[in-house]
Amino acid sequence: MKYLIIMFIIPSLSFGACNWKTGVIKTEKGFLYTKSCHKAVGKMKEDVADREEQVKKLNESISLKDLALTKAEERAKNWSDESYNQYERLQRQARLNSYNNWIYFGGGIAVTILSVWAAGQIR
Repeated sequence: MKYLIIMFIIPSLSFGACNWKTGVIKTEKGFLYTKSCHKAVGKMKEDVADREEQVKKLNESISLKDLALTKAEERAKNWSDESYNQYERLQRQARLNSYNNWIYFGGGIAVTILSVWAAGQIR
């Protein structure tokens, strides 16, 4: 793993006196560095730590972005559902209003007929 880190980080960093082909010796426990490469390796470890911190911050910002998108989607869905419910209520109210108009019309005809009948009974 360390060797991979060294391979990918070395091209981006400039180290003057370190010869990476001869300055790094692989052992059972890790790596041995020559005196000229020791400071360069310390610099790489600092850069890796900085990058790890940056990755943590980026991952946190991605999770917060996902949370914000999820909340926005929930709000949009709630708005859509509420709009649909309001539309259904308006349709029901219009339907009941139409029924009421027919009832009033029929009631008016019934009152007229009863009035004519009552007038006929009085004569």
